[in-house]
Amino acid sequence: RALCDQPFGDGQADAPARAQTGHPAETIGRLGDVPIYHHLDWRGRRFDYDRLVRPDYQLRVRPDELYVAPGLVYRAGAASV
Repeated sequence: RALCDQPFGDGQADAPARAQTGHPAETIGRLGDVPIYHHLDWRGRRFDYDRLVRPDYQLRVRPDELYVAPGLVYRAGAASV
């Protein structure tokens, strides 16, 4: 599982900007100050935007998901980048 509001280590990143590699994907919206991207590429995997969740969801993020504070969930796509 990956949490984008924690320090790097053990499959975690500390901010959406650090979760991205390469060129940013299309911005499809915002949640407060946080842009919502169509997808994020992180550690060789593509994560597509899936849904908004409550912040406590970060305690039960599935292995194929990436949580970005304050409550964005991206799900791993079928293809690696």
